[in-house]
Amino acid sequence: MSAFLLRPSYPNGRRKQLKLVVIGNGIAGNTAAQTVRRLDRDAEITLVSDQSYSFYTACALPHYLAGDLSRRGLFVKTRKTYEKERIRLIAGRKVLSISTDRKTIDLENGTIEYDRLIVASGSRPLVPPIEGVKLPGVHTFKYLDDAAEIKASAPKTAVVVGTGPIGIEAGIALNKRGVKVYMIELMTRIMPRIFDDAPALMLRGILQDHGIEILTGERVMRIAGTDKVEGIVTDKRTITCDLIVMAAGMRPNSELAKEAGIGVAQRGGIVVDNRMATSAPDVYACGDCVEAADLITGAPGMIQLWHNAKEQGEVAGSNAAGAARTFAGSINITSLDVFNSHAVSFGNIHADLAQQQGIEVIEKPHDGQGYHRLVMKGGQIVGAQFIGNVTDMGAVLFALIRKDKLAELKEFGPGRPTIATLLRDYRLSPFLRAKPIQR
Repeated sequence: MSAFLLRPSYPNGRRKQLKLVVIGNGIAGNTAAQTVRRLDRDAEITLVSDQSYSFYTACALPHYLAGDLSRRGLFVKTRKTYEKERIRLIAGRKVLSISTDRKTIDLENGTIEYDRLIVASGSRPLVPPIEGVKLPGVHTFKYLDDAAEIKASAPKTAVVVGTGPIGIEAGIALNKRGVKVYMIELMTRIMPRIFDDAPALMLRGILQDHGIEILTGERVMRIAGTDKVEGIVTDKRTITCDLIVMAAGMRPNSELAKEAGIGVAQRGGIVVDNRMATSAPDVYACGDCVEAADLITGAPGMIQLWHNAKEQGEVAGSNAAGAARTFAGSINITSLDVFNSHAVSFGNIHADLAQQQGIEVIEKPHDGQGYHRLVMKGGQIVGAQFIGNVTDMGAVLFALIRKDKLAELKEFGPGRPTIATLLRDYRLSPFLRAKPIQR
């Protein structure tokens, strides 16, 4: 069903021009602003960012660092694009506070009024408070400036702390530049929130085959150096290096919202409903700064991924413009290129469900073309992990979203295929022949 715009009526027949302010210049904020412009050609739209750049894609920073993409290739928009969309960009200005009573935001050197506000302030790297973390040579890998500084430093030996997607991609990019790379992970396997033991071990092997040293089950104690980074000390060893990338996770930028009295969850995300509305009237939020419902479980969570931020921006923008729309929920889909081996994970991993009843794992062992793993609960797919051949990924994801069960054979409605049809059409029969691992 297509959305329609609800416009208030006024005695003189004229409607008030909507004043929309968006905080944040990432995918969520830009999508929200563009959605409002599409629905309301007369709206006065202002987008505020503390970064001085036009909208660029942080997802491409590893390619830029590796030398596969030019700096210009990172940018999705230019200043002229904002002008064409009639979106006023205020770049390089920090928002100091939000007043939901006065409907204003206070900037450095100015105040802006709004009718509707969309907070898309994103997230920032989580940097542990360890000794030496502020030394020159310690970097995060979230922003364009981070990548540019790392690239310009021309390191010989680098240590990446954390093996989530950002850490893995940073390590691979540095390796491609000829840098000797060590990766340190506190847990016993790499990418512990994305892959179970078996696929994580396979990916570890690929990284090591390309010369990256993987150190798991180690805790960083301090960073050595006087005027700059000289090394890193763990609870097991000391590594001499001239660059460190901190990739230990992300924290939502929700402080402004919290200070304004807007509801923030215990884990730090701004609380929103399925319209992306916050607890404050006429204030919406979207992207990495929010805690939204999980599409699979329905439970609130922070799944800070591009596709979720984009859809949330569309929903927030639609409702801010008066067109009713709801957000179905975030889905955890991670896709990585690990030295030309495609690695994909979505939904739940077994490690997070192992203590629950009715959990089983169906594996298709590596056969030279790929590794497949399905995580099942009550006969229903709740998670999947693929390495190598990902041909069947779309069918499995579709079945997971629809909450189909492998045993269901009946039709669910005209034109709607059953999981049995998917199994036949997308060649998922190897999963049925594989031996389930009962838990």
